[in-house]
Amino acid sequence: VQTCALPISVLLYTMNMCCTSPLMPGNSVNIDQDKDLMPVVRIAGLDNLLYVNPRTPFHTVQDVIDGAKAQPGKLAYGSSGVGGSYHLWAALFTTLARVDMLHVPFRGGPPAIAEIVAGRVDMMFAVMGSGLPLAQSGQLRALGVTTDKRMASAPDVPTVAEAGLPGYQSVAWYGVVGPKGMSPDLLAKLSDEIVKSVATPTVRTVVSQQGGDPVGSTPAEFADFILAERKRYETIVREAGMTVE
Repeated sequence: VQTCALPISVLLYTMNMCCTSPLMPGNSVNIDQDKDLMPVVRIAGLDNLLYVNPRTPFHTVQDVIDGAKAQPGKLAYGSSGVGGSYHLWAALFTTLARVDMLHVPFRGGPPAIAEIVAGRVDMMFAVMGSGLPLAQSGQLRALGVTTDKRMASAPDVPTVAEAGLPGYQSVAWYGVVGPKGMSPDLLAKLSDEIVKSVATPTVRTVVSQQGGDPVGSTPAEFADFILAERKRYETIVREAGMTVE
């Protein structure tokens, strides 16, 4: 990124970098995110949904909860890998619902999606762009949106919170961080320029097509958001027993 006539190295910072990399036992991280990185701006959040295979008997979020309580440890949910966002969202679900489910990790999102379509796992959480087209074609069944409001692209799908699990909310997100020690003027300039880019019709269209909601934020707002997210998922990582495999 070229800003103020100075080359500045920045990093695209994601939910996984914030909420699992520094928290999972056995994970080796070469930097101290709090000491070495400086939040610049949160760019966008990605809408996610809870999907089930249409051959399951589950038609609502409450159906899934009831089914899991009736068969502890039997229902299986897929993920893109241990500690990934798909895993975090499902672990948050099982924690809040107080149910025991079997986690089946795969090597990435596409293989996990393929397995739920094939019926080898019962449910999973995934971003809208990956799963909604399959739900619209009947290959998956979408039961709930993980955001606090229904999505315009799927108005008939309730939120997970309103459909059976009050308090549930999870969003994939990404933003930009830079090196610690940037001057306040440079940090403000960099943040302002990115916020302006996020607000352009072209960027907003691209983000929306990927199932995202453009955000834009001040550095202070992004810093507070990072701390809140890490605190929220720290308990989930610990209670789910997530470790590096």
